[in-house]
Amino acid sequence: MRPPPLPPSRLLAAARFLLGQTQAEVGTDSGLSTKTIFKAENGRAGFGSIQTLLGHYAERGVEFLPPEGSSGWGLRVASITKSYQDEYKARPTEPTTGTGDAQ
Repeated sequence: MRPPPLPPSRLLAAARFLLGQTQAEVGTDSGLSTKTIFKAENGRAGFGSIQTLLGHYAERGVEFLPPEGSSGWGLRVASITKSYQDEYKARPTEPTTGTGDAQ
């Protein structure tokens, strides 16, 4: 049986960014070196390292969605549940600076 395809390296970097982690933090959390994380995000890491990294992201609710039909690869992050509009509504209002604000 053929293993499932691995996501593109750019998606590994995108997953890290969505979780708000640095390469060093991912390395510490996953047991991989920062250099290996860099290599993975640039398409130069080995299969075992990629599998470890995918496990790290899966534990944090990141799902890599393989291409389907005419759609390309995608990401789903369980911890991001609000839409832009919902996040905007929930933000506290910004203080006025008093420079040109109509009262």
